Amino acid sequence: MGYTHYWRQPWQALAPEKWALIVSDVKKILATTDVPLLREYDEPGTKPEITTDLIRFNGVADEGHETFYFERTPGEDVDYQKQQPKHYVKAFSFCKTAHKPYDVVVCACLIIIRHHAPKVDMSSDGDYPDWAAGHALVLEATGQNCLVLLD
Repeated sequence: MGYTHYWRQPWQALAPEKWALIVSDVKKILATTDVPLLREYDEPGTKPEITTDLIRFNGVADEGHETFYFERTPGEDVDYQKQQPKHYVKAFSFCKTAHKPYDVVVCACLIIIRHHAPKVDMSSDGDYPDWAAGHALVLEATGQNCLVLLD
């Protein structure tokens, strides 16, 4: 499948106070990084999208791959891997970055999400050394020394 990060989150919306902390820290990360980012890799002139319900960004042109898309409230689909109704499982999502430069920002955002919402499960094709730059970005942007917690 390629170098990918995966997460499962409860179907319930993240609490407003948790989402506010995540959004605040993600904005700090985006303001700190020098990695060029767009809303979508093929949408020149756009900026990453951060709303009351969504965080969305990608790298630029060939430096982008799949869009990082994290919702405060996951969509209405079922988890097809387990074929269970949504109230029995967590929503599954992923972002394949192929080790492209925006991967560091994806890792940093996932670290912050896990820090503020520990019920979000995360795994990755990468190991802890692959997350080191993301950890350093979180520390630089927020001053928080968050652990990289992979399931």
